[in-house]
Amino acid sequence: RELMQIRCSSLGQVMTNSRKKGELSKTAQSCIKQMAKEELLGVKRVLSNKYLDKGIIMEDAAIDLVADRYELDPFAAVKNEEHFSNDYLTGTPDLILEDSVRDIKCSWGVDTFPLLDEDIPNKDYYWQLMGYMALTGKRKAFLDYCLVDTPEHLIQRELDSMAYRVGELSLDAKREVRLNMTFGHVPIEHRVKTFEIEWSEDAWEQIQIRITECNEFYHKLINK
Repeated sequence: RELMQIRCSSLGQVMTNSRKKGELSKTAQSCIKQMAKEELLGVKRVLSNKYLDKGIIMEDAAIDLVADRYELDPFAAVKNEEHFSNDYLTGTPDLILEDSVRDIKCSWGVDTFPLLDEDIPNKDYYWQLMGYMALTGKRKAFLDYCLVDTPEHLIQRELDSMAYRVGELSLDAKREVRLNMTFGHVPIEHRVKTFEIEWSEDAWEQIQIRITECNEFYHKLINK
């Protein structure tokens, strides 16, 4: 039977290690159960929240910001629409350049922007980028966190939500909210935080082993 492919965006979940030797972690099991449920019911889960909404709407602006920050070729630094797959993985990297892939994350605000972090704040993204390198043959990847302005309707939604919780907002409070959701006044070098990830044969071997284990679990679920 053919291997079930894992989306690169889900790879971090299945790569979490279990506390019990010889079995998948609860996080990995939950991810595979969701995939099995979607297969059995013939539906796909649609995720939506304010963080994802901003990321989707502002993706092109974030790519332009990264291109400006690192003086990338504007003709090469365009959103990739090509879907890749191999025996184990499937995914669509944000940017594919001559010698690397890049994945772009739009931070919601200053609190979630890792400006001074030395390590990737979310290990899941390490595995996601490793997957993209496996799919594209690139041996270097970059994870770019970006501070881009929040769309006006999301700012208004945030203001409405705050007003609902605490009552009518003063003009100063509204101004403060907007200041924390728009970043044109911040120097460009402080609006992009980049983590570099090098290809690892060891990590790729771990991925193949884990996806094979996930397949065993998956087929037991759908063949019950």
